[in-house]
Amino acid sequence: MNFDTEPAGVASPKLSGIRPVILGGGDGWVVDRFEKTVRMSTYLLAFIVSDFGKPAMDQFSVWSRKSVIDTTAYALEVGPKILSFYETFFKVKYPLPKTDMVAIPDFSAGAMENWGLITYRETALLYDTRYSSASNMQRVATVISHELAHQNDQYDCDEEMSSLATIVAEKLGPSLLPSDYTSGFPSYHGIISCASFK
Repeated sequence: MNFDTEPAGVASPKLSGIRPVILGGGDGWVVDRFEKTVRMSTYLLAFIVSDFGKPAMDQFSVWSRKSVIDTTAYALEVGPKILSFYETFFKVKYPLPKTDMVAIPDFSAGAMENWGLITYRETALLYDTRYSSASNMQRVATVISHELAHQNDQYDCDEEMSSLATIVAEKLGPSLLPSDYTSGFPSYHGIISCASFK
């Protein structure tokens, strides 16, 4: 996918291994070339244009307003642990080269599992060690777990979800799951993964 309608200096995202190219003609336009994505449902595609910052990380990043970047540490600590747990537990390698989680100050949804670019309301991703409560910490871990669970189920969708749900049902026992547990399966992912890194 190519986007070639962006004026120079407005927003030139630095994508891994891809550099914006200034087009000839002196009109100030640049072109950004994006790597080919894995196959995905169109509702999972997302782009963010912002002046957010992130701590230096390569494969896993947590982006936020620069004024609250110090509150990204907890999400940056638990996120990679949760992904690693899912890879081990389900014996399925995470198919994307990197993951970005973004704290958005005015976001009506609690979070959205855009594939590889997960968006969160700030209160669902950021944790301030000075002011946040233990329940806030638990909520952040649970929401991150839930959204990262979606990352593992995106590439094979419903068929794979049913088989992953079956695995969890076998591990937890069917009496602990509602009869329609595949629709709420990311929530069960979250419970399992949070328990794994206590």
